[in-house]
Amino acid sequence: MSALSSTRLFAGGETETLVHIARATLAQCLCGSVRKWCPQFRAGYRLWTMPTLFEQPIRALLVEADHEIWEGTASILRSHWIEATRATDGIEILSAIRKGGFDIAVLDVETPRLGGLELCQEIRAVSAIPIIVTTAQANQGHCVRALELGADDCLTRPLSLRELVARIRVHVRRSRGSARPRPHLDLGRLKIDLQQRFVRLDGRELSLTTHEFSLLQALAAHAGHVINREQLLETTRGSAEDAFDRSIDVLVSRLRQKLGDDPRRPALLKTVRGRGYLLAKELLHDTPNSAPSRRRR
Repeated sequence: MSALSSTRLFAGGETETLVHIARATLAQCLCGSVRKWCPQFRAGYRLWTMPTLFEQPIRALLVEADHEIWEGTASILRSHWIEATRATDGIEILSAIRKGGFDIAVLDVETPRLGGLELCQEIRAVSAIPIIVTTAQANQGHCVRALELGADDCLTRPLSLRELVARIRVHVRRSRGSARPRPHLDLGRLKIDLQQRFVRLDGRELSLTTHEFSLLQALAAHAGHVINREQLLETTRGSAEDAFDRSIDVLVSRLRQKLGDDPRRPALLKTVRGRGYLLAKELLHDTPNSAPSRRRR
């Protein structure tokens, strides 16, 4: 039995699962239909559904044996900027945590092959990441034991995805020390001062507009990861340019020019067809001589 499938994570069984998925799908369809002629609606929808782009995504590890349940749950968590990774039993959970890279783990008292209580002890021996344990309402005594063995929170089933998302975010925020925004981003060749709002590439200061700086900040904060156009548009919400779907492409084009990237074959600020844009992290850590040549202005 797992933290997700044993309870469906929802009060009322599968009904709330379908309601969550249907609500998200309907909202996305409405936004897609309306956004071309109503930028105010689009901006409001993004504010409602999407955490700030400059917030680091949460990497969560969850136990789930049922593939179908997992697909629906992972999709909803992604919409809240939580990158969920699936494990089917306690052995997989422990192995993944030993490798590192996760911000939080969600277990169940009845996790297969290594129970949730035993897992708490094993995880605490190798990691300080927050642990949420779920247990049946009839076994609330397990909560006390789980907390004694190192868990940070214990939830009794059934519970809703809204509560799970909220608790994941609270515990990760605390574990990150209520992370204050970093004063700068240092990506090797590219250095961004977030307080003074200036950018240097290979020691050369770049002159960027407000929107260009915001786009570069978003791409640099998630260097090596694809950021879709809707997320990047969020960085320019409230501006006149936000009224046009293609405005992000124009801004990217201008930013490429200032970065010295080849507009025909961009290597630093890449377009990932059908998905969005990506700032090539590996090139930023190359020496200027080993990186692809940049156009001189």
